Amino acid sequence: MSKNIRADRSWVELSPEMYPMARPIFQNLGHHLLIEALMAGNIAGKLYVDRSEDAQAGLLVYHQRMCLAGDAALPGFNASLRRYFHETYIPPRLEAGWEAFALYCSPDDWLEALPPIFAPYRVIRLSHQYYELTYPDPAPAIHLPAGFEIQRITPAFLSSGVEGLEDIYDEMCSEPSSVDEFMAKSFGFVLVHENRAAGFCMSE
Repeated sequence: MSKNIRADRSWVELSPEMYPMARPIFQNLGHHLLIEALMAGNIAGKLYVDRSEDAQAGLLVYHQRMCLAGDAALPGFNASLRRYFHETYIPPRLEAGWEAFALYCSPDDWLEALPPIFAPYRVIRLSHQYYELTYPDPAPAIHLPAGFEIQRITPAFLSSGVEGLEDIYDEMCSEPSSVDEFMAKSFGFVLVHENRAAGFCMSE
């Protein structure tokens, strides 16, 4: 079932069993695994659409990351977006000291629609590049400089005495709500040099 916020017919929060009906709206943002994770029930986020049947626009919200897609010229939905951000999403995050959050959108029509939705806050456009790598089978061997090694993030690794894990823990909980949730639903690797974390890469 779905529920209308303030009985606004241009703003409907979908329940998890209705998420698949919104999948076509986000097809151009399919490279964001955030969408697939929500659809599969691996994360608990929010999904809003302009209507519960034949939806034309939608907003997916998960912590500090969001995906906005569909028709950017729906006055009712855009007015509801503005109310949501200004009344619900932004105030508690300002109090918590946040300075920005990420909103991925498609099509590009949203780039023109967003400034009046967020005013007086500033919309900063940044570009991201995504690469898909296809490795041969078997994958080539990895040759690291002397003194470096790659370790998978596991409970054993976290308790191994490797130093400099503060940033690792911060990143692990940047989207999952806890270290345990990260271990259950995500994965990552840490580059270690002389028993100290030198870099990391984690799933989103």
